[in-house]
Parts: sequence; structure tokens; C-alpha cells
Amino acid sequence: MDSRFSLFGALPWNFVLAVLAAVIICGLLGLRSSSRLAGVTIAIVMLVQKPGPRWELALDRVVEVMLGIVVALAVTTLVLPDRARLRLRDGLSREYLALGAFFDAILESFRGAPAENLAALREDCAGQAARQQ
Repeated sequence: MDSRFSLFGALPWNFVLAVLAAVIICGLLGLRSSSRLAGVTIAIVMLVQKPGPRWELALDRVVEVMLGIVVALAVTTLVLPDRARLRLRDGLSREYLALGAFFDAILESFRGAPAENLAALREDCAGQAARQQ
């Protein structure tokens, strides 16, 4: 079995240059958080050793990626929804507390006592709503 790092030969520098190019391109495009994913993708694509036609290798990769997506969706749906539910509950409780304080300040101003922190509470409610989106 021959070990190829790319279509261009068995030089490991081809792999190193491809990872470096992917990281640099992500950086130039402002996608620095995607650099790690680009490196992993290069590794998946280039470090596969399999004799035979290239179309079979491509088809195998597509099937493997689709299987990975299905497994990731199953894990996210079946194992991790508790975290999402807790984050939603926490965010909603903070939003309701901020809105309650804002409403109390509005009621105080209608009763005749001017609310000193009405503008700050309004900004806090707007900030909470923006963070939720």
C-alpha cells in the first residue's frame, strides 16, 4: 500500500503546505475561528490511504461524513438538550428580572417619584434582548 499525502506525490511537505495555506486563507478572510476546522478538513481529505479509483474514495468520504452528521445530530438531540434548556431558562429569567425592574421604575414615575435609573434599566432591557438574539 503506498502512502500518499496528496495527488502531487508522497512528500509530507504537500500536507504541511496545504494546512498552512488553509490557515492563512482563513486568517485573511477574517475566519480565524475556522482555522482549526480547516486544518482538520485538510487532514481528513489528504491523509487517507486507499488503493483504487479516486471516485470510490470520494464516495466513501461522502458516506462517512453523512454518517458523522447523523451521529452528531443524534448526540446533540438525545444527549445535550438539557444544556440548551438550562441556558434558555437562565436567559429568560435574567430577561424577566430586567423587565420587572424596568416596569417597577415606570410605575414609580407614574406615582410621582421620578425614577433615577429609568434610562439605565431601559438600556439593560435592550441589552438583554440583543444578547438573546
